[in-house]
Amino acid sequence: MKLPRPLFGFLAALSLVASLTACSADADPEISTDNNEGSAQEPTAPADSFWVAPIALKFAELGLQSGFEDPAESQRIADQARLETEEFIASCMQQDGFEYLPFVPPTPTSIVDRRANRDWVTQWGYGINLNPDQVAATEIVDPNAAIQARLSDSELREYNLALSGCQARALLDGTDNAEAISQAAASAIFFQGDQFFPLRQAIQQMFLDIENSPEFAEPTVDWANCMANAGWPGFTTIFDGFNFAMSERESFMDSFMWQQGMPPITELPGYTQRLPEQVEREIEIALADLDCRTSVDWSARTNAVIEDIQNQFIADHQADFEALRSAIEQGQ
Repeated sequence: MKLPRPLFGFLAALSLVASLTACSADADPEISTDNNEGSAQEPTAPADSFWVAPIALKFAELGLQSGFEDPAESQRIADQARLETEEFIASCMQQDGFEYLPFVPPTPTSIVDRRANRDWVTQWGYGINLNPDQVAATEIVDPNAAIQARLSDSELREYNLALSGCQARALLDGTDNAEAISQAAASAIFFQGDQFFPLRQAIQQMFLDIENSPEFAEPTVDWANCMANAGWPGFTTIFDGFNFAMSERESFMDSFMWQQGMPPITELPGYTQRLPEQVEREIEIALADLDCRTSVDWSARTNAVIEDIQNQFIADHQADFEALRSAIEQGQ
């Protein structure tokens, strides 16, 4: 179930602060690497729980999709909706006289969880040059492939024709996850129309207030100083480590002057030989990033600022949220 289109621009404006502080205290999201020459403490094990901001909890209480939910919970809803679609296709195919097995590929661990795990970062860095999901994808086998392999060419054509028809019907008529439908309906009430435009504007301003808060900036300044001491000077925002590794990856790829029609870049001379050095450098900066986040307690400090500002905002706008609750209940 997709979000109403007007929601995307709104969430984009809000996502910066939320994406920075996704994990709880010592489980800093985002990045990691090792060039820390004694400047950062040995990191503690990442926390298991996903930190959810007060405004996201308020949205969840109202049955709204905020974009800030626990990734595991969001994935659970998406997987359930996908399973129901697959079951619809299987039933449709059976009615047409064909066998089809509902199949939902396994979901990889959240990238937020992995980038807060030092063991993972030690192996993959940010997951830019090498990504375990790409490796795992080659090992996932759709059970329907075996069914299709048993068919003759003519039978396979009929099978694929029926499958295309059932997939199209699933988009138009298939069942969908009731929870996702309910959330999308509630979100449409809030994010569309003029009734709650002042509240949407106030929420946007609240996130800007967080971003511009000196208390919110202090942990990032401390992180940047730690990174400079670790041999990575010049960073000013918490995304700079990742962005630097990404730019190095782009330069690495550009050096092969790959063009459309050429063999896959992984098969070009020198790629395999040079890749380990590229990965090693990515891991180096990613570990420094993670260790510095941990040593300055970046997540816990920024989360505390967000909690204070957002809790006060919710208290100040309680009447607006009650009006929204009433509108959602009447709309449903």
